[in-house]
Amino acid sequence: MSAKDRINAMLKSKGVKEHVLNFEDKVDYIVSSGSLKLDIEMDGGIGPGIVRFAGPTESGKTSSCLEFAKNFQKTVENSHVIYFKAEGRFSKEIEERSGLLEAQLDVIETNIYEVVINIIRECVNNNDDKCRYMFVIDSMDALISAADSQKGPEEANRVAGGALMTSDFLKKMALSLGRRGHVCAMISQVRSVIKASQYAPSDPNETITVASGGNAALHYADWILEFKNKNSKKQTLYSDAAKTKKVGHNCQIQFKKSPNEKTMDLVAYPVKHGRTGGNSIWVEKEILEVLRQYNFITGTSWLSFSPEVFSQLKEAKIKDVPEKLQGENNMLDFLESRPEIVTFYYNYFKDAYIK
Repeated sequence: MSAKDRINAMLKSKGVKEHVLNFEDKVDYIVSSGSLKLDIEMDGGIGPGIVRFAGPTESGKTSSCLEFAKNFQKTVENSHVIYFKAEGRFSKEIEERSGLLEAQLDVIETNIYEVVINIIRECVNNNDDKCRYMFVIDSMDALISAADSQKGPEEANRVAGGALMTSDFLKKMALSLGRRGHVCAMISQVRSVIKASQYAPSDPNETITVASGGNAALHYADWILEFKNKNSKKQTLYSDAAKTKKVGHNCQIQFKKSPNEKTMDLVAYPVKHGRTGGNSIWVEKEILEVLRQYNFITGTSWLSFSPEVFSQLKEAKIKDVPEKLQGENNMLDFLESRPEIVTFYYNYFKDAYIK
C-alpha cells in the first residue's frame, strides 16, 4: 500500500472521518465590494472565510460590510445573511439604505457570545439544504460571555475576554466556514497597534491601529480591512468649485492582511450621501475617473467621449450617447441616468485589471 493510500485509509477510519473535511466538496465564489477600485485591489472581492472590518466610529466599515452582504445575497446561489446586532445600531433606516433583501435576511439581537457561536455552528454543521451563509457580527467588541452578563457592576469581568472569545470562535469555526462556502464578517472598533507580522519589532512612532482580538484575529482572517477616519477636509467631496456644497466623501481603507500581496496598500472609493437601496458607493464617479485615466473621456469645461467609447457602446448595443457634456456634474448626472453604461464599463475595467 502506498503512503497516499495509507493516509487516505486513516482519514476514512472511524473516529477520524467525522473530523476531517477532505471528502467534502470545496465551495468557492467571489462577492463584489460594489466599488470598482476596491474590487480591482481585492481581485474581484471576498470569498468564503473570515473578513474583518475595523476602524473608528462612522468610518464606513458597517456600510462596506453591508454592501458585501447585499451582493452576497444577489450573486451567491441559495444565500442567506444573518446579522448579529450586538450593539443596537442596525436601525430600520440602515436596513433600507443597505438594499438587503428581507427574505434572505435575519437580524438576531444578542451580544451573548455563546448564543452567537452556537447559532453559527448549527447553521454550518447541520445544513442539509446547502444554504450559503454570510454571518455579520456587529460588533466583536460588544460580545460578552453568558457568565459575565449575569455579574453585577462591582464584579470583575474576565480579563482579556474579547481576545479569548475571538480566539475560541476562530479556532472552532474558521476551517469549516471557509471550506463549506460561508463568510463571517467581524466588525470591530480600533483598539491597539497591529503589525503586518506579529514578530516584527515595535516602532514607538507607529500610529496604525486595528481592532481588538489578539493574534488569533490576525492569524485566521483572510482579509483585514482598516477604515480611516472620514472626517477630514481631504476626504470630503463637493459639487462646486467653491467647496460649499458637500455631496459625499472618500472612504479610505488600508489592507492590514490580504491573500494577494496587497497588505498595507491603501485604496479610496467615493461615497455619495443621501442614497438608498444599497447605492451609496458612487460608482459613476469611479467610472468617470477611470474613463478619464484611459482618455476615453477628455476635456475640462466640456467633456467629450472618445471614438473608441462610441465603438464599444455600439457593439454592446447601447445607444443615444451624446458626443460631449458641459462640466463634470452634467457628466455624472448622465452616467447616473444610464446604469447600463456604468455596468458595461464596470465589467470592462474589472476584466482589464483582474486576471
